Amino acid sequence: MRGQRKTPLSLLAGQLGGLHDGINLEVPQGAHGKTNDGRLSLGDVGSERFKKHLAAGSGQTDCAQLAGLLQRLGGIAFLRRQGHDFGHLDSGLERANNHELAHQKSPVTCTVRLVDDIARLALRATDRFEPMVNRRVVVTGASSGIGAATARLFAARGWKVVGVARRAERLAALAAETGIDTFVADVTSQEDVEALRDYVGQTGGVASLVNIAGGAFGSASVEESDVADWQKMFDVNVIGVKRVTSALLPLLREAATDGHADIVTITSTAGMVVYEGGAGYNAAKFAAHALMGVLRLELAGEPIRVIEIAPGMVKTEEFALNRLDGDATKAESVYAGVENPLTANDIAEAIVHALELPGHVNLDLLTIRPVAQAAQHKVVRVPLAPKKP
Repeated sequence: MRGQRKTPLSLLAGQLGGLHDGINLEVPQGAHGKTNDGRLSLGDVGSERFKKHLAAGSGQTDCAQLAGLLQRLGGIAFLRRQGHDFGHLDSGLERANNHELAHQKSPVTCTVRLVDDIARLALRATDRFEPMVNRRVVVTGASSGIGAATARLFAARGWKVVGVARRAERLAALAAETGIDTFVADVTSQEDVEALRDYVGQTGGVASLVNIAGGAFGSASVEESDVADWQKMFDVNVIGVKRVTSALLPLLREAATDGHADIVTITSTAGMVVYEGGAGYNAAKFAAHALMGVLRLELAGEPIRVIEIAPGMVKTEEFALNRLDGDATKAESVYAGVENPLTANDIAEAIVHALELPGHVNLDLLTIRPVAQAAQHKVVRVPLAPKKP
């Protein structure tokens, strides 16, 4: 899907120009003497006229407009993750978040040079970023934890995102925060998954599917564990992945006719190594691991990547709490003393990286653990330090 190489400025113009045709880069009258009406539109970005204004550094644009547009593109989030401070855009961002962008003009101005700097930084990896701005990804389990973090990061990188989860109020909050599309569905319901398929097909299709919805319930032994917990774990971690993958695969094939498509499933190191108290979860994640391996073989010959990402210890707000029946003390003890367990954002970074690699590169299986977890049974619960001679 790679097209002709574009410059960061032309990419910015193309992406933002379609969102707000009316934005102007205001230039004070008489600043250059050769301007006509003192205005530059985004269509002028990259032109000789635009470059002259950049050289003078005298152009201005409404800060709220710029903030809102860059938020839609994901530029500000991207830049902040790189450690850049754009505090002077915060007033504009606040207005954009409060949906006041269309009703109020800001007296605060931002130089055109800032527009140029942001464009060059946010889109500095042109070869990698360009194919992503028009790709659409479906992310299940998007209401919390790894799913929510992944949806946010895809949006910040310029992807079109459909976040899927059961909890409507959480999806609504995520949509308000990021601007993504959302769809309320339970992956254990065939009816819900078919409705999701129809919605995605009618609203632009999908190029990538990320199966994140899952969970662990209970930690009792094989003998004493509740069969109902096992059923829930298989329904969401295995059958749910099968349902969504089967439903969306025809749409993914359509996307692959013009390049490639992707299926990512988050399994677990619990699907590689067993441990006491993990029987039901182990069994479900072993099954999900097998599902992905078989799927990769079945899709061989098609331009569809099948990627499995298996995290180790990840500290999220709900995983251990759900597994331990809401006992917050027990849930916190899982991570006691561990220096820097993985976070949802860490796994999101790995997911997005895997999909932003060139289409011929497939990360079949990516295992991720914190440094403090050398193996499933080997967790260091003291601060890490170099060994003294």
